[in-house]
This record gives sequence, structure tokens and C-alpha cells, in this order.
Amino acid sequence: MQVILALGFRPFFLLAGWLAILLMAFWVPVFVGGVPFGTYYGQIGWHSHEMIFGYTIAVIAGFLLTAVRNWTNTPTPSGLPLAGMGALWLVARILPILVAIFPRWLIAAADLAFLPTFAIRDPCAVAAEQ
Repeated sequence: MQVILALGFRPFFLLAGWLAILLMAFWVPVFVGGVPFGTYYGQIGWHSHEMIFGYTIAVIAGFLLTAVRNWTNTPTPSGLPLAGMGALWLVARILPILVAIFPRWLIAAADLAFLPTFAIRDPCAVAAEQ
């Protein structure tokens, strides 16, 4: 697990790949077979949202967390902070499916919270620089 959390592209590319496989396996019966599927966004809205904010944002997150480190020689989150970012991304993917259990404000908050985490520097890295 330590190797996976060493660089930003590893967990996010892995999560994006798994999400792509799971979403396609899940979406085909919903779309073709008319399987009812109630989410926070509705069926078509959920699919669109997950393609952008699930798959694409995970790939962009992995790229940025690795490229910024290489381009600027600035430390990016690794270890537990990176695991926390991955967990936040994963929670934001799961909560919309559980709209009957969780309040809508919590689903929206989890989804909106992921992208701003990239603006926050890793406190351990800031302490190490000083």
C-alpha cells in the first residue's frame, strides 16, 4: 500500500480504471435493459456526472499530483493525505447512489469538497520545507 500512495498518479489512475470498468458494467444494463436506477442526479445525469467528475477528474488529479511535483520540484501529497484525497473521491462516487439513506446536502458537500483539496498544500511538506 505504501508504494501505491507514494505518488499521486498511482491511486487516482487505479481508481479511474476501476471506476471505468465498474461504471460500464453497471451502466449497460441500466441503459439497454431499462433497469430502474434512482440516484441523486437521475439516470442520465448520474452517468454524465460520473464520466466528468468521477473518471475524468480522477485522471486529471493523478496527472496534476505527479506533474506539479516534477515540473516545480514542489512536494505533493503522499501517504495518508493522498489516501484521504482518494477516500474523499470514492465517498463522492458512492453517496449519490445511496440517496435514500443520506441527506442531499451531504451528497453535494462530499462531491464539492474533492476539487478544493488540490489547493491545500500538504502540511507535512510545508513543515519539511521550513
